[in-house]
Amino acid sequence: MLAVGAAIAVAVAVAGTASAGTSVTHNNYYSYAGLYAGNQGTGGVIWNEYNDQSVTMLCYSDGANVTDRNYSNYNSPRWFRIRDAGGRVGYIHSSYVYYQTGVGQC
Repeated sequence: MLAVGAAIAVAVAVAGTASAGTSVTHNNYYSYAGLYAGNQGTGGVIWNEYNDQSVTMLCYSDGANVTDRNYSNYNSPRWFRIRDAGGRVGYIHSSYVYYQTGVGQC
């Protein structure tokens, strides 16, 4: 009985780890969101993160409030530095990151 209980606990822990902290990109107006080389959308777009792609949130920074729907799903001054599944690292507007996880300031 103890072995069965331990096996169930391990299965639950592994399943929880697989889904915990998984953030995805999603743009409500287009099929992708720009990944920028620099903070606050500077440095040019280095990649287009297509909708529903898994990303790892690394840190955040705040700047001018972005209100233009060409660059955001909703108004926010926050940008996230992320790493995508391809290993690319850059900045993306916070409104394009769903299932956000807690990260520190960059």
